[in-house]
Amino acid sequence: MGILQHKKILFVGPIFYDYHLKISATLREHGAEVYFVPEREYGFIYKVLGYLHKALAYAYSNIHFLRNLRSIKDGASFGFVFIVHGETITRTLLLKMKRQFPNAKFINYHWDSLKFNHRAALVLDQYDAAYSFDREDVKKYPFLRYKPLFHNNEHPAVPSSPRYDMVFIGVDYSDRYQILQQLGKEAGRHGLTCKPMLITSKFSFYRKKLLGHKAYRAAKADEFIYEKIPYNTFVQLTNESSAVIDINFEGQAGLTMRTIEVLSMGKKLITTNPYIMEEAFYSPDSVLVIDRSHPVIDPHFFKRQASPANMSTLLLRNWVTEFFV
Repeated sequence: MGILQHKKILFVGPIFYDYHLKISATLREHGAEVYFVPEREYGFIYKVLGYLHKALAYAYSNIHFLRNLRSIKDGASFGFVFIVHGETITRTLLLKMKRQFPNAKFINYHWDSLKFNHRAALVLDQYDAAYSFDREDVKKYPFLRYKPLFHNNEHPAVPSSPRYDMVFIGVDYSDRYQILQQLGKEAGRHGLTCKPMLITSKFSFYRKKLLGHKAYRAAKADEFIYEKIPYNTFVQLTNESSAVIDINFEGQAGLTMRTIEVLSMGKKLITTNPYIMEEAFYSPDSVLVIDRSHPVIDPHFFKRQASPANMSTLLLRNWVTEFFV
């Protein structure tokens, strides 16, 4: 019998890759009855309103959110309301939810820094428990508890002879392109191979090339990927590499999902996030922290044996239960 047997959970969160599906499925494996409601709309109208003014998009989204809530019957039978991110959840919405789900414990988790999600910071006091992956947010808001992100890797990567010394897979934003350009030069200087797979749209590429940072003026279209990369491709490239590059969002202290996944697979990590050195699973044999403004590669890092990291508490089936026990 699962530890959440016969428990009813309203799960509110973003539709981001398939994370909401994985979390829902894991809760059901523990015996819970899960009702998922997206925290906001994702259609064309929402995007158009967002371009005009975010407040318009949020108001439109909340109308649909309340409609979804009204379709859920017998709110008094729910034991938990689990809200991830909560970008559009206002105090008024939360109070309405508390009336509809009067016996539920309200739990909140943030996988983005609250400096980029100010609205959510205004309602932290409405939750019975709230967590964040960002250590700086936990320092700033005493009500928050620290909790890194999760992984879903039951087994480490299959050992193989690497095709690449370093690989990067991710969306092009902030200063990622510039950092990867410098890392490519560093790799060449030390006789290392670096495979960057930077994802963008053609519109974004040409906009940045014409109006963006000077680094994009010499950028070539074939340096970028113009479609989503499937997760199994990420796993394959990780298996084929000695180390995976992680470039966190500038100003965000939380460890990325990429960080947790790579270390759980037993692979080495090169990251711009110095906060990883505060983690129990940090080892200089497995993690190389670089300065994003002047990234330097230590070639000896690739010669050292990686230290196995104990990531069992962050395995999704273990990670998710902490919220409800």
